[in-house]
Amino acid sequence: MEPWLRLPKSALLSQFSLSNGQTLAVVNLHGVNFAIGLNEYKQQLDSLKAVLEQHQGPIILAGDFNTWRKARIKVVRAFAHSLGLKEVHYHNDQRVRVLGKPLDHLYYRDLRLVKAEAPKTDASDHNPLLATFKLVSPTVH
Repeated sequence: MEPWLRLPKSALLSQFSLSNGQTLAVVNLHGVNFAIGLNEYKQQLDSLKAVLEQHQGPIILAGDFNTWRKARIKVVRAFAHSLGLKEVHYHNDQRVRVLGKPLDHLYYRDLRLVKAEAPKTDASDHNPLLATFKLVSPTVH
């Protein structure tokens, strides 16, 4: 919940069976935006972490993290690192930025990144994050 505006924020978790017998967890996150300090922001990520650290197998985590300041980026990177997630870097990076910082991110685990781009569009107030992955052999977490 946004602390001031009282609007709900979300993290949608979907699971998909893969051809190698594993399950892929895909999370679309809309991060808390209007909060003084980082408490609500960290609470949202902590709730998500409690679920994702139980998942064995590949993960894709993407969305609007609202990382418009350096402290938020540090929190997200620590969160991603704690789950063994790698950040996608884009060939064509047209992500929406606020105060020079990208709001949207894509992280992954136990997959091989083939290509990624964030092209410009006028279909939304955010540009899409496009990525192609390949399966890799399973690892234990």
